[in-house]
Amino acid sequence: MATYGLWYFKAQDGNYETFSSAGTPSQLKDRGFTYAIALHSAAKDENGNLLYGNIPFSGYSYNDGYQDGASLGRWIDSILKGIDYLVVVPVLIDKSKTRGVRGIGYGVFLTDI
Repeated sequence: MATYGLWYFKAQDGNYETFSSAGTPSQLKDRGFTYAIALHSAAKDENGNLLYGNIPFSGYSYNDGYQDGASLGRWIDSILKGIDYLVVVPVLIDKSKTRGVRGIGYGVFLTDI
């Protein structure tokens, strides 16, 4: 039976970073998880400000979104190599509609490592 462990990452200074408490693939496996679910932490303070900064973002076009997602995928793969994982890809949507909108809010990719 598959078991899933949540693994959070954050955006910091235009890059992705792990939390010091995030487990390694071997630690997740030692705890009995067969998959990691990688989630962007969008934690906010009491005033609604993001605690860790915005996700890396290069523009509103389809190609920009594709490249941003590919960049996240390469980074996650370098960290979570050794365990199968699902990654929820954060997508910036311009709610003011003054620019193009990328579409869906999140996409999910399954890897076979």
